[in-house]
Amino acid sequence: MQNNFVAMIIVVLYMVILLAISWYSTKYLQKKDSASFLFAKKAMSWPLVAMIVSGCAIGGSATLGVAEKAYTHGISAAWWTMAWAFAAVFYGAVLARRVNRSRYETVNQMYGAVYGDKFLTVSVIVQILNMFVVNALQVYAGGAILSSLLPEYFNLSTGIIVSAGVFMVITFIGGLWAAALSNIVNVAVIYVGILFGGIHALSSVGGVDGLTASLPSDVPWFGLNGFSLLIVVGWFVTMFVNAMPHTAVTQAAVAAKDPKNAKTGIIAAGLIMIPPGIFSAIFGIAAAKMYPELASASLALPMVATSFSPLIAGLILSGLWAADVSTATTFIMGGSSMIIKDIIVKFFKKDMSEEKQLVLSKIMIVLISVFGCLAALQIKSILDVLNTAIGFFAPFAVILIVTYLCPRFAKKSTCWWVFVPSCIIYLVSTFLVKSLAIGGAQPVFTTVIVALIGLVISNIVDKRSADCDNLYKKESAEN
Repeated sequence: MQNNFVAMIIVVLYMVILLAISWYSTKYLQKKDSASFLFAKKAMSWPLVAMIVSGCAIGGSATLGVAEKAYTHGISAAWWTMAWAFAAVFYGAVLARRVNRSRYETVNQMYGAVYGDKFLTVSVIVQILNMFVVNALQVYAGGAILSSLLPEYFNLSTGIIVSAGVFMVITFIGGLWAAALSNIVNVAVIYVGILFGGIHALSSVGGVDGLTASLPSDVPWFGLNGFSLLIVVGWFVTMFVNAMPHTAVTQAAVAAKDPKNAKTGIIAAGLIMIPPGIFSAIFGIAAAKMYPELASASLALPMVATSFSPLIAGLILSGLWAADVSTATTFIMGGSSMIIKDIIVKFFKKDMSEEKQLVLSKIMIVLISVFGCLAALQIKSILDVLNTAIGFFAPFAVILIVTYLCPRFAKKSTCWWVFVPSCIIYLVSTFLVKSLAIGGAQPVFTTVIVALIGLVISNIVDKRSADCDNLYKKESAEN
C-alpha cells in the first residue's frame, strides 16, 4: 500500500503539472479565435512541431502494444515504432514544406478543393471514425495503466474515466498550444520513465546475457526476426499510409511558422520516436522472464513496473501515462479541427466568425472525449485494433502523395478509382476473406496494390486533370 501511495503521489503531481501547463498556454491565445486555438496561430518553431508529432506516435497504446508483442516475439516488436519513425522522416523530408505552404488547413480541405465536396464528405466521415477509434484506444490504455499499477485506487473503468477527463481538460483549456507545450514535458517524462525503467528492468534480470540465457531458445528474443519479413514490411507500409494523411501530422505541419520549421520538426519527431519503442520492447522481454504465465500479454509492461521501487514505479507510470496524454490530446485536437473546419463551416455556416468557431471547437472537444470514454469501456485489445483502424488510411495516402508530388497524374475521378475499390478490398480481406490479404495476414498490401491499380485506371479512362493549380498560397513559390 505504501509503495503504491508514493507512486500515486508522483502521478497526481504529474497531472497537476500538465493542467498548470495547459492553463499557462492560454497566454498564447491572445486572440480568442479558432486559428489560435486549433492551429497555434501558425507560429510554432520546429521543436514544438516535433513534440506534437512524436507525442502522437509514442502513445500509451503504442508503448503497451509494443511490450505486448515483445512478450512473445522479442525485440523485433520495436519494428512497429521504427515504421512510424520512417514514415515521419519521409513526410518531413518530402511533404512537410508543401503542406505548410498549402492554402488549406486540413487534408480534407485539400481533397474538397481538388476533387470536389462529395469526396471531402466521404474523407471526413472515414477519418473522423478512424480518429474516434484511435482516441478510444488511448483512453483505454490510460485506464489500463492506472488500474494495473495503482489497483488500490483505480479499476479499469475508473482509470478510463479519469484518463478521459484529464485529457479533455488539458485540451479544452489551451488548445494546440497546450498540447504542444505539455508534450515537451510528456516526451521528457516518457524518456525518463520508459528508458530508465527499461534499463532498470534489463539490469534486474542479469542484463542481455542473463535474460537471453533464461528464455526459450526457440524464440529470437534479441534478434530482429521474431516476426516474418512480410509482417514487418506490412508494419512499414501500414505506418507509411497512416502518416501521410494523418490529421495530427498535417495540423502540426500547418501550425509551423514556416516550411523549414515544418520539415525540421517532423524529421526530428521521427528520430525521437525510436528509443521509447526499443525500450518498450525490452520491458516485454523482461516480463517474459519475470512473469512467464501472464494471463494477458498486454499486462507485460505494467507488471514489470510494479516490481520496482515506488519512486521508479511512479516514474514509469508517469512515463506511460505521459505517452498516453501526448497522443490523446493531439487526436482530440485533430478531431475537433476536422469537425469544425471540414463539416460545420464547410457545409452549414461558411460565414461563421472565428469566435463562434472557438466555442464550437471546445464543445467538440467535450463530445469527442465523452464518446471516446464510452467506447474505451468496450475495448478488449490494443495493437491489433490500432493496426486495423489505421489500415483505412491507405487510399487517402495514395491520393495525397499523387496530389502533392505527382499532380500531372491526378485526374477528376482519381479519388474514386483509388478509394472505392481499395476500401472494399480492405474490408473484405480484413473481416471476411482473409486469404485475399497477401500472406493471409497483411491486408494493407492488397489494399495499396488495388489503390495503385485504381490510380492507373483513372489515368487511362479519365483525361480531365484535377484542379491542382491552387494548392499553394500565391505568395509562395513551389520548388
